[in-house]
Amino acid sequence: MKKKISISMDENVLSEVDRLIDGIKIKNRSQAIEYIARNFMNSSSITKALILAGGSLKSLKYKNTYKPLFKINGKEIILNTIEKLKEINIKKIYIASGPITNEISKACQKITDVDISFISDNAQGTSGALYNFKPYVNDQFIVISGDVYFTFDLKQMIKFHKTRKDTIATVAVTTVDTKHSKDSIILEGTKIKNFEYKPKRPSFYSNAGVYIFNMEIFKYIRSSGSIERDIFPELAKKRKLSAYLTSGKWIHVD
Repeated sequence: MKKKISISMDENVLSEVDRLIDGIKIKNRSQAIEYIARNFMNSSSITKALILAGGSLKSLKYKNTYKPLFKINGKEIILNTIEKLKEINIKKIYIASGPITNEISKACQKITDVDISFISDNAQGTSGALYNFKPYVNDQFIVISGDVYFTFDLKQMIKFHKTRKDTIATVAVTTVDTKHSKDSIILEGTKIKNFEYKPKRPSFYSNAGVYIFNMEIFKYIRSSGSIERDIFPELAKKRKLSAYLTSGKWIHVD
């Protein structure tokens, strides 16, 4: 049984609501608002996450330690990531790793109240890691690079992703000085219209290394290669890639 209600809404918010109306699945404002409300209430439904902690020993090294185990504010990066995932009630965390699996496993012994498993990275790049992850997931999921430290709220990013009707992937985007950026990201509203990894002219928008994917992403994933170099540019061209602008502390150990 449906009930009529009367609400007041900021014009900018109402404009975002109207963008969801496609005349097919969502035909009017009432249906758009109901769609947002249902997705908001289900915003904690993501239960699985993948942390990318693989690569060659050389690429994993940073200041005589391994990047995922580098300490910031007295805490290993990977442990900070796991704690952020626990905050949003992630029940199962997978870690894609290779030569430093034992070291990461020892660090994770401090973690309780979450199930952690390791899958092979095979040094096949970030796309290869997702390819190996496919058998373990059947719904939306989070992927986080093992060399980024962040403090922003993942729950808000999930809520954002669930309201992006035409999005396959949402990328957390931060702003940096262009000399520290590895990306050229061009935005149109919340859509990424162009994504280029390691361009000649980087932008001050930079990939923060935190992603939310729908299962449709596996149509694009290959057994080797790079999400950032190969997959995101294709999704951007198809208008299937969204940007979630972050705030708070963010550090890329590189």
